[in-house]
Amino acid sequence: MINDQSLMPVSKLLRQPTELDGTGGILKISMPDGDTVYTVGVPQDWYSPTGPTWIYIVDHGSGLGLMDAGSVLAQKYIEDAFNFLKMSISDVDRIVITHSHLDHDGGAQGLSEISGGEVWTHDLYDHLRFVSFKEMNSNFHPMLWKTYKDAGPNRQINKNDRPDSDRHKKYEELRKNLKISKTVSDGETANGFTFFHTPGHTADELTIKFGSMFFTGDHVLPEISPHPTMKASFQKSILDSMPKKYKNVESFFGLETYIRSLARVAEYGEKAIIMPAHRLVNKGKINVMTALRAQSIIEHHVQRIHKILSLMGTETMNLEKITRKLFSHFQLDGGSYQAAVSETFAHLELLMDSDDIGIVEEEYAVWNGTENYKNILKNYREI
Repeated sequence: MINDQSLMPVSKLLRQPTELDGTGGILKISMPDGDTVYTVGVPQDWYSPTGPTWIYIVDHGSGLGLMDAGSVLAQKYIEDAFNFLKMSISDVDRIVITHSHLDHDGGAQGLSEISGGEVWTHDLYDHLRFVSFKEMNSNFHPMLWKTYKDAGPNRQINKNDRPDSDRHKKYEELRKNLKISKTVSDGETANGFTFFHTPGHTADELTIKFGSMFFTGDHVLPEISPHPTMKASFQKSILDSMPKKYKNVESFFGLETYIRSLARVAEYGEKAIIMPAHRLVNKGKINVMTALRAQSIIEHHVQRIHKILSLMGTETMNLEKITRKLFSHFQLDGGSYQAAVSETFAHLELLMDSDDIGIVEEEYAVWNGTENYKNILKNYREI
């Protein structure tokens, strides 16, 4: 909701989507300050309730910038959008990747080759792309692995055999082979763009400011809360190869990190318009929102922490039971179960850090009756 209507951008649907979730749609978004951006909804490589990935075309004066590249399937949709808009894809001089997920960087190399544009990423992306998922998350809490292992044959997972392992392997190869022209650091500026490192959904997430527009990737989304990361622990060989400023892994993984990054965007308030990578259009509705949306996502996670403690009460529970109580309105199986477990555990990690819960026999959580987490989060919200 934007209270000052003079700040409201004008969104015009230039081409109707082929799906209710916005896939195939092309929009023109005109800002009160005169900046204009075009965006196209491109499909992911698999069905996702988040809908298509929205790719933004930004004229920065000396060329065109693409915010994200979509998945491998996205290239033909993006080329088609350029033809529809009567624009030349050869005018793209940079493709800025918001973060390392297949539906954002999977098509980067192909688009770079057909456009001649450079690929830009956060500095951390360029280090982590050579690290496998197994190496990146080598020492998760025993409670997490115990829950996955005991969940039953339809949801079984272990450290060496994860769901969608073939897709992960192909994606890891894509990342390793991507030709990156430039890496950016937090606070860096170039051609009217300002880059912010906003980790939490991924370690290498970028939020890109251009005028009053904030291209947030999956950091800030309408309608849904992006998935926060759990804490990670790197193998020593990986840590030894990382620059000194990235050796503190906890500074770019985990729920508190995500909330800290959200608060950073929320500070811009109503004067910043969010350009999200998902749910820009859904069920025929165009979701225009300000940076205040970041604050509402913080509140969502705080409420989720409170709900977890309320559900636990005085009972000692394992992670599966907490997860199924928390997501009782969903049918959890397969990938949805895994996602729900990791979402729940991200919140439990923060509660462990605040000493609000204790862990018994490595797999059971018990609430200590305290709410110390409010002290951790007081800098990011009004308690």
